[in-house]
Amino acid sequence: ELQQYVPGQTQIGTDRICLTAVMEEDACLSGKAESRAAFRYGTFSFRIRTTRKDGFFPAIWMLPTSGERYPEVDIYEAIGNEPNLVYGVIHRSEYDVDKDFFTKWIGDDRIDGSYVLTFVWTEEAMTWYMDGEEIAVIDDVPQIPMYMICNLAVGGGWAGQPDPADFPEQFEVEILEFAPEEVFSR
Repeated sequence: ELQQYVPGQTQIGTDRICLTAVMEEDACLSGKAESRAAFRYGTFSFRIRTTRKDGFFPAIWMLPTSGERYPEVDIYEAIGNEPNLVYGVIHRSEYDVDKDFFTKWIGDDRIDGSYVLTFVWTEEAMTWYMDGEEIAVIDDVPQIPMYMICNLAVGGGWAGQPDPADFPEQFEVEILEFAPEEVFSR
């Protein structure tokens, strides 16, 4: 990936996170936000405005508070050159030897903030909904506190290389519901 995450590219409001990627000379600067607390179980709902441009990789995901790399829970991932595909993944080990994932195709009329993604994490399952319709359930779920990350990555093997003319670019997340069942210090 090409980006350097810098605080100036992250704007956080009471119900919105806006991450902006810019090119400044030879540096790609982008935004990233991490929750100050960690969570176990809960309901999290977002309206997402994302990119349709090659080379951009917006995501909402979680990591354990232990500092371990796994499990990683990807609540939402998309790449700019395939804005109609939404991904969700639980990575349990390096090199994706052990993972569960899904993809969901969405129509052009639902991109750019016209759909709501809801993620429900219980002791029994992680369930994803789009506009109230269940789209995926994974029942082998982490039982540990995890913190949430929202970022706009740029470049890399999966997302490809951006066109310099496509900057600045934004990933905007409207927080509709943020209701963790258990909250932990980080």
